Amino acid sequence: MLSLVIPCHNESRRLVPVAHGALAHLSQWPGGSELILVDDGSTDDTWMRMERIRRNSPDRVRTVRLRENAGKGAAVRAGFMVARGRVWGYADADGSAAWSGLGRLAQALAEPGVGASVGERTTGDTIAHPARRALGALFRGAVALLADTGVDDTQCGFKLFRASAVRPLLSRLTIDRYAFDVELLHLLKQRGHAVVGVPVTWTHKAGSRVRPVRDGLRMVRDLVRWRATPRRPFAIPMPRTSAFRYSSSP
Repeated sequence: MLSLVIPCHNESRRLVPVAHGALAHLSQWPGGSELILVDDGSTDDTWMRMERIRRNSPDRVRTVRLRENAGKGAAVRAGFMVARGRVWGYADADGSAAWSGLGRLAQALAEPGVGASVGERTTGDTIAHPARRALGALFRGAVALLADTGVDDTQCGFKLFRASAVRPLLSRLTIDRYAFDVELLHLLKQRGHAVVGVPVTWTHKAGSRVRPVRDGLRMVRDLVRWRATPRRPFAIPMPRTSAFRYSSSP
């Protein structure tokens, strides 16, 4: 079974088509699937739309709500904490990664010893905004100095994991925002799990929440702090979640 998490912050305008696209592809997952939508402290009507999607597909959709904006990493962790599948994954709420890549990620994850299959926006398979490319180059340089992830592109929001590999690491994760991918992949490698990059089609979407200068500097700062205190325990806001109201879930 696959548990796919989509973290959302003020994604009211894009949520419905992205969720419907995810559900269409998840229906082809041979072992069954669940879509976990996480509201990361939105101030628009994202939560209301999430609940409407859940009510329309109660057997396939679960929802989690954080009381305040905690960051993408914290939102993904909150989704993983209620996930029931043997395979966990997450995808960005803007739908930049083509769902057709899900099968390739799954094939890579099925290989012995692989703990994570990571979407990579490689040359010839990527349609990226120039500002995002510049941010990616800056951040990749910092990652190469501070971490061992096994892949060149750590920030593509399209990844699958073996739940058994990630579950023991949840209590060790400390980065709440965009750089959380690096910490998770680094810890997986330390535990002896292979991390495999998989080419995926990625298209820049208008309205991105990433701000190249502000977020690029914050991501580098988070990595430096993480390397200075790698065993600092993490805490995230306790979620308000319909996922815990099992009357609405199978």
